[in-house]
Amino acid sequence: MPANVELLPDFEPLAFFRTGVAKIVTPVSLVVNSPTIVGGNCGKGRVLVSSPHPEQTVGLEYFVRKAVR
Repeated sequence: MPANVELLPDFEPLAFFRTGVAKIVTPVSLVVNSPTIVGGNCGKGRVLVSSPHPEQTVGLEYFVRKAVR
């Protein structure tokens, strides 16, 4: 959720969890429809935060490199 801190602008959700599939026990209600990848501004740059690791999925190995560009 947004931090409501003036020096930390709100983020933009870029992807969402749509299922509760996980290797750890987490209540599905906490995961489903919550942001999984968010982006935003920070100082003079941009920040990308990703909860899952799509680069570890066959066919998505390029994800981090493309996200940085």
